[in-house]
Amino acid sequence: MKRIRLNKSKNRKLINRINQINGWLDEKEALKLYEIARSLPPEAVIVEIGSYEGKSTVWLGKALRKNRTGKLYSVDHHIGSPEKGESEATVNTWEKFRQNINKFGLEETVTAIKKDSSWAVIDFDKRIDLLFIDGNHEFEEVDRDWRLWTKKLSENAWVVLHDATVLPGPWLVAKREVLLSSSFRRVGMKGSIIFGRLERKQGSFKKLFTRVINYLKYLYIISYVRMRKINWARNLKILTLNFFHDLKKR
Repeated sequence: MKRIRLNKSKNRKLINRINQINGWLDEKEALKLYEIARSLPPEAVIVEIGSYEGKSTVWLGKALRKNRTGKLYSVDHHIGSPEKGESEATVNTWEKFRQNINKFGLEETVTAIKKDSSWAVIDFDKRIDLLFIDGNHEFEEVDRDWRLWTKKLSENAWVVLHDATVLPGPWLVAKREVLLSSSFRRVGMKGSIIFGRLERKQGSFKKLFTRVINYLKYLYIISYVRMRKINWARNLKILTLNFFHDLKKR
């Protein structure tokens, strides 16, 4: 993978502008997504499932614009996030999404597909070089998106799942399909995203090697996630207070 990173100090104004878009993609996740998109071949096709007001869309679109080629297909019904209690009656992100795409000059790069992902996939006839799954986070929905859309992946395509280290739905799919698989290489984690690069054509030894490496990365990721949930500040405070309490007793 050719690593092309965005210079954060040089592009701080742009980063700050994108960060003003409502969404749950944090900066380090966004920069990793940008880096993967920049590594794609000419005329690359990106599909993102779930865009909300377009934060991830802008990051991906900017990467394609920097490459000067490629197309981003953004799939979202634009009626909010059900897991956050939003519905068609309370939320409509379509106009805000369009405004953000226009504001960042991505009209020619981004094609919006205003449908549920299970309907959008029916007529989609292109091979995908990067699939970003960030739609409904219930396990059944993430699993469905995976099964339907990964059938359209090109060889060496990247798959990225958002919120995979914080929510059970994306985590279970990422664990089963990426971390405990021999079909994906260059597997990793950045913030809450888990990513990997598809490589179907591997010999038996290489598949075994890939599975072992991925399993070690799985152990690291699951350990990191569990350790992160420990309240270190609180525990350190208790240990310090107990230490000085013991000193006084002596």
